[in-house]
Amino acid sequence: MNWTVAAVFAYVLLGLELAVSPALAFGSIAPSFVIPLVAFVALHAPAVPALWFALIMGALLDLTGPLPTTDGRPAVVTLGPMALGYLAAAYVALTSRGLLVRRNPLTLIVLSIVVALVAHLVATTLLTFRSFYDPVLMWSPAEQLGRRVMSALYTGATGAVMTVILTPLTHLFGFQDQHTTRRIQRRTY
Repeated sequence: MNWTVAAVFAYVLLGLELAVSPALAFGSIAPSFVIPLVAFVALHAPAVPALWFALIMGALLDLTGPLPTTDGRPAVVTLGPMALGYLAAAYVALTSRGLLVRRNPLTLIVLSIVVALVAHLVATTLLTFRSFYDPVLMWSPAEQLGRRVMSALYTGATGAVMTVILTPLTHLFGFQDQHTTRRIQRRTY
């Protein structure tokens, strides 16, 4: 995996996540631009770099995402909920990619939705536990989970756009085709 290209795409899509996503929101339901990138990397990259990439992207979102509080001041989440959520979501994508057709455009769309659902489920669970001992945090688990499920479905739309952009650039990320790798390995024996 080419970390430089992944970092450039991560930087651009994180900027879109922070600036454009609120403009595309329907109320509190907003799409994610980062999740389709994490799903794309988990679909094509080797396991360890894909997990590290997901952890880093989740940590960046943790550090940039404020939470509402009862006193009106946003509380910035320390490293944790989204980082672990993205890590778990990348693991789900890694374990299921053997069943997926990587070049099918629908694969990234559906995988983006699944990755978003898993990431938001883990993050909501961890933030719910935090709300038990942090009375300043304004948190309703049912409302948050419902909003995040709808946001995950909305992320499928950004996954469709990202499929058109990222699929032709697979070689730029340094991902090798699975069939090419097998042919090379057979010749070396």
